[in-house]
Amino acid sequence: MGQNNSNIQLAPSVTVVNRPSYLVGFFIGLLLAGLILGLIFYFFYNKTIYRAEVAKVDTFSFQSANINALKTEIDRYKNLLNEDVCADPSAAPGLFSSPKLDRPPHSVPPALGGAGALGQAPSVGSASGSPGATPGSPKDQAEPTQKNSSPPEPEPEPERVPEPEVYKPEQSSDDPQTIMDDIEEATVLVLAVGKVDISTGTGFFVSENLIMTNRHVVEDVLKARKNGKIMVTNKRLGHVQKAELVLVSQPDNFRDYAILKVKSPYKDGSPTLPPRKVLKISREAKRADRVSAWGYPGLLTKADPKMSELLNGNMSAAPELVYAEGVISVIQRIEGNLPLISHTADVSHGNSGGPLIDKNGEVIGINTFIRIDEKSNRQVNVALGGRDMLLFLAENNIRLD
Repeated sequence: MGQNNSNIQLAPSVTVVNRPSYLVGFFIGLLLAGLILGLIFYFFYNKTIYRAEVAKVDTFSFQSANINALKTEIDRYKNLLNEDVCADPSAAPGLFSSPKLDRPPHSVPPALGGAGALGQAPSVGSASGSPGATPGSPKDQAEPTQKNSSPPEPEPEPERVPEPEVYKPEQSSDDPQTIMDDIEEATVLVLAVGKVDISTGTGFFVSENLIMTNRHVVEDVLKARKNGKIMVTNKRLGHVQKAELVLVSQPDNFRDYAILKVKSPYKDGSPTLPPRKVLKISREAKRADRVSAWGYPGLLTKADPKMSELLNGNMSAAPELVYAEGVISVIQRIEGNLPLISHTADVSHGNSGGPLIDKNGEVIGINTFIRIDEKSNRQVNVALGGRDMLLFLAENNIRLD
């Protein structure tokens, strides 16, 4: 019968490994390397210590030598002082030498022909003497002075360093303060004296002797005819001046202009008064532009003490000019392309005829009327546009400078 070999298990084979003796050599190499590194470190460390010690010795020797030399010099000076050598200063250099005194940078010493510290010139015949001689010594007194000897050249003056120039910016017409000053000088209070009442408004110079305002400001004068009169004033003019009404727009349209004429500051080509500021009229205006309204609104002007003085007969009193700012809300055109500028700068009765100014200080409109919505209690301020103002002046042959 045969046996079943599937149940036979073979014994695992055992491999015997003989470990080489290389570990012994490895440890011996590490010991030798450590020994060599230790010797190298010991050699360099001792050399560094030796150098440091040598440097200390050299420094100490140098300091000792200096101290010894200083002591020797002090002893020498002590001996010289004890021997009374004041008659011969050269025997003790450094002790009796004159110190150097600072002179003003542009003064010339007396020995070189200058005035000296007190401003006195040296006397005639004095000279420096021979080189090395002390002034006042016997050697200097024995030698006669050479009359024809030319005086030595003076020391050159040190160059002056120019001081840095302080930059002073020129005030241009774009300067905000300059613009405001010009507007204040060119804007006037208009007093229209009728038969019964006095109406007030605002105007502004468009030339040396012409003022532009609204027709309705001087309406009482038109009605009074010869019995009425117009006066203008501001702080720049200094006193009330009489004005003549020379031109008005027709009452049957939206145009509301009047031109006043005052005495010119020029007579026979020569100025009799300082030149007046004139405001330039511009055609350019658009929605959302920032603007300012200038004038004499009744609500504030009536409360001004100067206005009370003026009405009581003080012809040199002038109320303050009032300023308000805002933006253009809309520009609407009516009746033959007449521009109406609605803006948010506060105006009221008394601002009529006053300028509406843009950021460049130019007149883009003349404040003329207001619209009030009673339901919403809202006020809309309206100015006639500068384009039509220029057209009105051109149509009446008024040329602006």
